[in-house]
Amino acid sequence: MLKFASPSTNPNSHSIIIFIFCGDISKTVLLLFILFLILSISILSLEVLTVEPL
Repeated sequence: MLKFASPSTNPNSHSIIIFIFCGDISKTVLLLFILFLILSISILSLEVLTVEPL
């Protein structure tokens, strides 16, 4: 997803950073995003349920 266009003096560490970012952090970000979506949908449904009877 993220590409670094600026050339660095040490390309090995740069590729390692990109590998780490594409490997574990993207999975955790996806999990957090899915959890955030589930929480927002549940909160919206709760708000709709609490507002409807009134």
